[in-house]
Amino acid sequence: MNNRSENTAAWLVVGALLLGFVSIAGCGMNRMTSESDAIVLPAPRNFTADLSSAQSGDIQSMIWVAQDFIHGTGTHIDYGQAMQWLQRASSLGSNQAAALVGSMYFYGYGVPRDTSKVLAIETPLAAKGVATAYTYLGLLYEFGGGVDKNLQTAADDMEKAAEGGDPVGTAQLGVMYMRGDGVARNLTKAKSYYTSSALQGNDVGEADLGELYEKGLGISKDTSLAARFYLAAALQHNPFAEYRLGVLYQNGDGVSQDYGKAFQWYYEAAKHHEAVADEAIGTLYNLGLGVPADQKQAYAWTALAARRGDTEAKAKLQLMQGLISPAEMAQADAAAAEVVSKLTSSTN
Repeated sequence: MNNRSENTAAWLVVGALLLGFVSIAGCGMNRMTSESDAIVLPAPRNFTADLSSAQSGDIQSMIWVAQDFIHGTGTHIDYGQAMQWLQRASSLGSNQAAALVGSMYFYGYGVPRDTSKVLAIETPLAAKGVATAYTYLGLLYEFGGGVDKNLQTAADDMEKAAEGGDPVGTAQLGVMYMRGDGVARNLTKAKSYYTSSALQGNDVGEADLGELYEKGLGISKDTSLAARFYLAAALQHNPFAEYRLGVLYQNGDGVSQDYGKAFQWYYEAAKHHEAVADEAIGTLYNLGLGVPADQKQAYAWTALAARRGDTEAKAKLQLMQGLISPAEMAQADAAAAEVVSKLTSSTN
């Protein structure tokens, strides 16, 4: 066997190891259930129309436009524009917009993350019964940001947020019931809150509901329905949903197997720093699934996943490094740098 054949065989061994979680044979499509017809998600909003209404003074449209600038739905991500629209809506009397200004400081969107400002903004608004304010106070207590961590208080605040109809707080309450954080674990309640949030078009509710259906957690497994919810969330740039949708397309589970679409959704998730998506892209390049086989790209993406903390990628990277020459390693390192550069430019 010549050196080239030996290298090819070695890379195929790596490919088999990289494949890991993937079932190449696929599982076929599941039939859409009657339950899927009963859950009607809202249609995506029209950014151009909302922007026109916002410019004409409609407060709710100002909030929608701000959220689009935050998530990059229908437009590009621009935290400065988002803050301006929220502050304008707040100045016109919107308590929800004022609470969302606090959320910008919670996440650090275009401003330094500052839990003390979140607390100062949300506390008086919560006293007025503003549902969104309860959400971000609840998150502070859930994660111990600026206050002592208290899951019971967090759950109480999320209950109030859900009662007031805030979709983010509603989804997070579902997460707490899913995990049993501050409440007794209850998958039925988790599904109920996820569904309520999803019906309001919230990407977290949609993504988490998709996971319940994909894994059959507390409900009958239905991967075609999971794909539907993942797609709704992925179109709002939810990285978890983008990655899971890629997995479904790669496996042909709930959707027709399509390695090209798998690559596309993995790439979207990778742009949002989802390390498992980086690793998955490395696998596709290694085996030539949906993209031409390219071992330097396989190395580059696996290296990026390892750099982002994925432990499996770190182990695989060590194996890959033992199979290439120093010259090939230098080329692979250059390819890795190029991948990072492209991802950075694509999110700006």
